[in-house]
Amino acid sequence: MLLKTKSTLNYKRGHGATINNPDAIDYATSIVEKYLGKEAVVHPEFPSMAAEDFSAYLHKIKGAFLWLGTGFEGNPALHNEAFTIDESILEPGITMMAAIAAEFLQEK
Repeated sequence: MLLKTKSTLNYKRGHGATINNPDAIDYATSIVEKYLGKEAVVHPEFPSMAAEDFSAYLHKIKGAFLWLGTGFEGNPALHNEAFTIDESILEPGITMMAAIAAEFLQEK
């Protein structure tokens, strides 16, 4: 033992990986493009390592976790005390979520 110390590590598993269902992504993409235009959809180039409790849902039912661009160039990252939301995104965000829900419910 180095310096006569003893330590213990207690590891708890957190959230699982947030893995979107490809069909759900295609569905959401088509609805967003229909209501907000093709320019409103941006697919990330690389997967995100963000931890999200939404992953628990996606392990039970097919779905998709969608990002809503609330920042702007030069703005600190989300969860930073200096972060300021770009409020112009709120209306398209509400439209996106309402359209996906309404279209889904019409099909049922």
